[in-house]
Amino acid sequence: SKYTTDNATSKLRELLEERIFPGPKSTNLIQDFAQISNTQEDSIILDFFAGSASTAQAVLDLNTQDQGNRKFIMVQLPEKSPEDSEAFKAGYKNVADIGKERIRRVITKLNDEDKGKLNLEDPIKQDRGFKVLKLDKSNFKEWRALSPETPQDEIIKQMELSLDKVEPKATEEDMLYEIIIKAGLSPTQPIAKLELAGTPVYALEDGLFMVCLAPKVTQELFDEVSAKKPAKFICLDSAFEGNDKLKANALLTFEARNTGKDDASQIKFEVI
Repeated sequence: SKYTTDNATSKLRELLEERIFPGPKSTNLIQDFAQISNTQEDSIILDFFAGSASTAQAVLDLNTQDQGNRKFIMVQLPEKSPEDSEAFKAGYKNVADIGKERIRRVITKLNDEDKGKLNLEDPIKQDRGFKVLKLDKSNFKEWRALSPETPQDEIIKQMELSLDKVEPKATEEDMLYEIIIKAGLSPTQPIAKLELAGTPVYALEDGLFMVCLAPKVTQELFDEVSAKKPAKFICLDSAFEGNDKLKANALLTFEARNTGKDDASQIKFEVI
């Protein structure tokens, strides 16, 4: 039967060669579930127990069959692979690694198959990309509550550590995605990278939401951002390098642009 575990295991081995995941879900069964539940061609299908990412393959295969553009969200704890397992020997340190590699190979396989097809009609362009996000601690330092009995030198030490709010190991990409999520925006949406006044700026929501994570900012940057009229602009507090005059001028730049505008048309400026 196409729904058996043996069939599902065989299908997984076609992609990953080794028998590295016990008892994978049947992609055929998941496809049938998706059709029975009347998913639309642009539905989002969520699997909280992704395992080897059978659901992701089922969604990608189903899109290929009916020219749909369904999305998938896979959630999986990074459960460690036993050191004596085939998965560990093949380089998969945890279950999440297996799922990620399976999705990559399915996408490669489908793209290779498309190359050999005749373009007799204009098919819907399917989104076969995927992003991997990991839950981690914040990339921005938070003030640690101190008791009234805390020695003065300890208070001064924490104040000095808080001057730069960015964690030393934080990458620009880490910070960007944390800001996007905290702003309530989708982390899967397109992100454009612009250059304004020689400074890189990330633009989302068709330019309505802009983020600058450069280590240094200038008045010329604020002038160009203001001219773009985003709904919100965020930059790092440390990028002012202690220049309070520049920060005050930045505020004045956006206030001048906001003068006489209703709330919906104003630019909200924040530093973090």
